[in-house]
Amino acid sequence: MEGIFFQLMFCATFFVIFVFVTAASAEAKVHTFKITPEEAYSGELKSDIPPVLTVESGDTVIFNTVTLYEGKLVPDMSIDEILKLREEVLARGNTVYAFTGPFYVNGAEPGDVLEVRIKRIVLGDFGISYICPGDLKRGTLPEAFKSGWSKTLRYSADKKTAIFSPGVVLPLRPFLGRWRSLPSPVKNTLRLCPIILPAI
Repeated sequence: MEGIFFQLMFCATFFVIFVFVTAASAEAKVHTFKITPEEAYSGELKSDIPPVLTVESGDTVIFNTVTLYEGKLVPDMSIDEILKLREEVLARGNTVYAFTGPFYVNGAEPGDVLEVRIKRIVLGDFGISYICPGDLKRGTLPEAFKSGWSKTLRYSADKKTAIFSPGVVLPLRPFLGRWRSLPSPVKNTLRLCPIILPAI
């Protein structure tokens, strides 16, 4: 059995269209799957998580994701508010990530290679970038931000740029920050990579 989780780092709710590739897809279907923050999966990735959607090879799925920390990361939070939220989420035994899925692919077996094509990513209205304080040793450049740092980036109407500061406009190149298949029953738990990826 293969299940796949998806998440986009630091971004507001967005939609993705992707296709499970197959040689013969004459009867392929289009599925729409939308979640709320309460429905996102925020625990460890284990082999026994029940699938939320079953698809056939060649099917297309349109789905959304939510922000980090159980979908509770919202615009204009201070770094102190983010750190408090992080502490609360971790205290509940959850991870910082809020995943959409898993999607079960009929016929896929452990060890199979799954080809998934991302057809389109539609961004929400904002992104949030932050750096944890240096003593947490998390993320990029923690040693340069002893007290931590956070910033909300508002996207342009066409979702192509974000204003970082007056005169500084960043081009947006959205991508899925984390997506992976579930571990095999033998392994059971999949360790999440600690690397923090940018969302622009």
